[in-house]
Amino acid sequence: METPENIKKEFFKFLQLFIFLFSSFFVFVNQQSLQMSSAGNVEQWLNLMPEFFSNSQDFLFSYGPLYWLTGKTVVQYSEFTYWLTITFISFFSAIHWSILLRLALKRNAIIILAIVIFTGMTSINSPTTYFILPLLMVVYIHSLGWVQWINNKLVLLTIAAFVAFLFYVRFFYGMVALLTFGSYIFSSQIPKREYSSLIIITLATIIFYCTFGFFIFTNSDNILNYTIINSQLNFGNSVDMTKDVDVSIFAYIIISIIFILFNTFLIKTNPIFILTINGLLVIFLKIGFSRADHYIDYFIGPVAIMSMLFSISRNKLWILLSTFVLGLLFLLGNLSIYPGVLKLPTLRIHADFSKSVSDRAAERYQQYKIPNNVITMIGQQSIDVYPYLNEYMIANKLNYRHRPSFQNYMTLTPKLDKLNAEFFEGAQAPEFVLWTGGIGCLREDCEAFDDFDGKYMLNEDPITTTSILSHYKPVNTFTDMNKRPMVLMQKIPHSEMIKPQYLGKITLHLGEWVQVPNLSSSAVKLVPQLNLTLIAKIQNMLYRGEILYIHYKFSSGEIKRYRLNIINTQSGIWISPLLNELPLKGPRVVEIMLSTPSKHYFVDNFEANWVGYPFDGLDIKEPNRQIFSGKLPTDYPLTTGPCSASIDSVGSQQMKIDGQIQTTLKSIGWAAHSVVHDMPADQVWLTLTNASGQRYYAPVDKMERPDVAEHYKKINLVHSGYKIVADISRFKGHYQVGLLIASEGKMQQCSNIIKPLILQ
Repeated sequence: METPENIKKEFFKFLQLFIFLFSSFFVFVNQQSLQMSSAGNVEQWLNLMPEFFSNSQDFLFSYGPLYWLTGKTVVQYSEFTYWLTITFISFFSAIHWSILLRLALKRNAIIILAIVIFTGMTSINSPTTYFILPLLMVVYIHSLGWVQWINNKLVLLTIAAFVAFLFYVRFFYGMVALLTFGSYIFSSQIPKREYSSLIIITLATIIFYCTFGFFIFTNSDNILNYTIINSQLNFGNSVDMTKDVDVSIFAYIIISIIFILFNTFLIKTNPIFILTINGLLVIFLKIGFSRADHYIDYFIGPVAIMSMLFSISRNKLWILLSTFVLGLLFLLGNLSIYPGVLKLPTLRIHADFSKSVSDRAAERYQQYKIPNNVITMIGQQSIDVYPYLNEYMIANKLNYRHRPSFQNYMTLTPKLDKLNAEFFEGAQAPEFVLWTGGIGCLREDCEAFDDFDGKYMLNEDPITTTSILSHYKPVNTFTDMNKRPMVLMQKIPHSEMIKPQYLGKITLHLGEWVQVPNLSSSAVKLVPQLNLTLIAKIQNMLYRGEILYIHYKFSSGEIKRYRLNIINTQSGIWISPLLNELPLKGPRVVEIMLSTPSKHYFVDNFEANWVGYPFDGLDIKEPNRQIFSGKLPTDYPLTTGPCSASIDSVGSQQMKIDGQIQTTLKSIGWAAHSVVHDMPADQVWLTLTNASGQRYYAPVDKMERPDVAEHYKKINLVHSGYKIVADISRFKGHYQVGLLIASEGKMQQCSNIIKPLILQ
């Protein structure tokens, strides 16, 4: 028996271990996903338990109203409940493992504990904790020889409150805890004909159970109802929730041997635990095998931890016997006790090493498959992928030969850029380059050249892209299985790096629009000579850089903004055409502007050179500018009335293009034939009506409006949007802008959609 001084020292060691494990579990559990969902299963209780916080209807089920503390649901109800859940799980787990480790260390049984974990019978964050912790507490205190706790009223009241609390976490947790503490006290006191402690803990548990129930339940009658429901569920589970299988007789033989070994040990060494251990074994057998598929979590796990009892004795034979019990449990966990049973999880490999590395890698990236005819065209010849996404190389088992800096957004300096360019110019250059849309390009009509962090692909590593466009030509344009556009480019024999053509020098100011030279068959680049202030240079060395933007304006008046790579900007900024479709298709740019939110980083008023690159295959798209006509667009019957529609924006803009002043109208909005019936308009026209009532019509382009669909909760209204860019250079004076819609063979001029517009 331990002395009081030794008991204090032991508790101090336990406390140190507990604090360490609590902090470790707190961080560990915080990094795990605790949320559960009923999607794909029938655990409907998951959707009712959150009402514990917000509904007057009480939650009555085998999982208690406080079951959310174990992290199984509603931990995200609020920030407070989340942290409370993390604390609860960490607290329970830390006590559980602190006791186990102290018992193992004191009895030189760490190897036994290691076997339990190594064979998968329990885990660091196992739900077994809630079943077995009361037994561990009793065993630990018993091993210290501290017998006075049974007669300590404060200790008994604390235990009673703990047990009552567990009932509301999960009714069965409370039952197991009550059986554990009660049976141990009964075994300790009955031989002495003492009953007070047993009476105190029983009555106190009932009182605490009722008291907690009054605070937890809205309707106090549900304290009794909760008890009735759980007693009935437990019985019903055992009779009518069983799996229709025959459990192997060998499984029952193993269980019988385990019972015999436990009782042999207890009779010889610790008879005080006979009632407690046998009661728990029976309960774990019942809940583990009543459905037959719960036996790993509810029988093998708890019983494996209970085998640590053998280590209380320093007798080597008993310690060996505990290892034998673990062996039987391991055998039971890997036994086909019925067809299709889920077996005990053990150490395993997570890959099929009978397959080659390339085969396993290809299986990971099935969504990156490309058409078979393209794979056939490439064959075993070498290929690189641009701008990145080398998953295509792996998924299709291509002969991947990559440039030195194999991700364009990580080619951040001219030196790295030059290394890549030399790669494509040298003897090691691959035969093909697979040029794909950017990472956000997930459909055929996407902006294929948009890149990371709001950047434009051709400005990330301009020397590299110039080298690719000089030495490779498109041979096949296609989409992958997910409709991402891409182009296969093949090396041009005996090609040379395209030389830039000098077009002139200009002086630029940040925030100032400048006109772009018009080249009909060449790409235009701007090579600025950016100068950094002394503050900027110090900032770059000690902290980080600033932001530099380029704004592109098209002849339609549309403006796009991209972020520039400041260091690689000195190698040239791609200006026009602004390619947005593969292989080399995009609209002409008429004006550009450089801007920055910083006031101290760049020296304003800097020089830049315009240069041209005569790349083959450039497809310069003219803007789709509509023309207003005074003729009704269809022969449908025409009415006037209110519409479910909106002109969200409309405006005009004058631009000087190739020496001529042009006026364009831009508008976006949406129109529906019927919001109630979730029907977008079939056709839409923007209308201009002058002061004398003459009306002009221009067809709009359809666009998606997910915001409209979300607002009205109508899924098809996503297709109700429109946009239009129209030439209105010939219109002057006061106009009213409206909408004309057509659906089901009828036209309607929208009387409630009118916007004034003055054209100079």
